[in-house]
Amino acid sequence: MSPQPVPEQIRRVFGVPEGDFVPEPGTAARWRVGDVVCSRVADATVATLSARAREKLTLDGVGVARAMRGTDGRYVVGGWRADRYARGELLARPDEIIALGDYLGRALAGVILPRRRSSDALWRPAAVFDHAMEAAWSGEPSRDLDSGLQFHMEQGGERFEGHRAEALIAATGMARLRDSIDDAGRAESSRQPSPSRAVDAPVAHIDLAHSLRFTEDGPLLVDVVTAPADPIRGQAIAAVDLLSAKAAGEDLLWRWALVPGWSKNVVCAMAYRLSVHALHPDSSQPAFAGLRSATEIVDRFARSAHNL
Repeated sequence: MSPQPVPEQIRRVFGVPEGDFVPEPGTAARWRVGDVVCSRVADATVATLSARAREKLTLDGVGVARAMRGTDGRYVVGGWRADRYARGELLARPDEIIALGDYLGRALAGVILPRRRSSDALWRPAAVFDHAMEAAWSGEPSRDLDSGLQFHMEQGGERFEGHRAEALIAATGMARLRDSIDDAGRAESSRQPSPSRAVDAPVAHIDLAHSLRFTEDGPLLVDVVTAPADPIRGQAIAAVDLLSAKAAGEDLLWRWALVPGWSKNVVCAMAYRLSVHALHPDSSQPAFAGLRSATEIVDRFARSAHNL
């Protein structure tokens, strides 16, 4: 029998029932046994925030999957977390996912956001998302992410070529397209709030497509991943994720085109996902195929919407 992916210590700490773990579809970091799902955690701060937020949230029409605590009261132990299993369909109902982004962002506005830490591990995998977001919404990926690429190779990562290089080139192209779009709501929709106003600042749930499951009883929130930004940022990222997974087509973008700042945020979201792919150690050639297809759709949509 092959060894179980989840350490026995983690099983004991979270009170996981006996039985063999089964990998959750679509991910290499989540395993289920009975009614419990154990997941590897890249950033303990973000995972703890998610657990605490889900413990507090009460949403109209949306269920919330609760996190489990270890025997010592912690949500994250030894790089692992445990959640109650939530049966439901992922990447379903694209328009409903995007619509829920605004509602969830407003509901999460009182949650204290995690801070990106300045340390010698600044370019660790979990921090890649912060840097990629800054470059996508207000910078230029090829310039702003250069030190991260150097760090990746110094840590023994694969050479920066092939799909990674193509992703960074495409991300830079999206950033330049962003700069050419004349959205009336640019200043408001693309604004990054000051960290000092975190409690009152708007909040975006930036992983909607992978955090909502749809059941017979309605949508269910299984994770919380936030950023200090307007909710439209998370909605745009969800649209890009749905395009990349081929769970939606260009018509999805057009159905939301009248939302102020939509096209610019979708372009930024595409630059963001491409930048993450270029930098993250777990990126792969097969995963890039969906991003390439989504990039073509976003480029065509934005140019058509603005007669560029």
